[in-house]
Amino acid sequence: MEERIASNGAKLDGFPGLIFKAYLYSRQDNDESHKRENRYAPFYVWETLEAMHSFLNSEGFSALINHFGRPHIETWYVVSSPSLEAVHNATIAVLQRKNMVAPCKPADITTPQTLSGWDVSRWQWLDIDFLQSPPSTLTTESDVYQIGYVARGKILSTNK
Repeated sequence: MEERIASNGAKLDGFPGLIFKAYLYSRQDNDESHKRENRYAPFYVWETLEAMHSFLNSEGFSALINHFGRPHIETWYVVSSPSLEAVHNATIAVLQRKNMVAPCKPADITTPQTLSGWDVSRWQWLDIDFLQSPPSTLTTESDVYQIGYVARGKILSTNK
């Protein structure tokens, strides 16, 4: 995984409409990940839905599907996000998925230093902390990943 990230990570630098792609992975031999399996979890943040569609219809994504099969893609509405610099300087990502309990609005549960997203189809909330070292405590719902690379896309709108 790490070799593949190192050789392919920069291919999405400058991709139109991509805010960033974090190449997340965990290894079963790494005590910090608290997992018993190797996992690769690419995490994309797009400027627009059209930019995401452009990527999913690209030759590069078609080649990935031909080589590895069709991936499961989760789509979250990003409600808040840390600065691109904070993401770029991080080495660890801690993901937490939570079921939203009614009555609950996304504005009630956002945190400014965390990327927060809302899955409207499952009424789930996603928080991702981008950190420079693993936290001292984790909940059972936390997934810890190493960050192998952060690709920076090309922002298309002039107000960003």
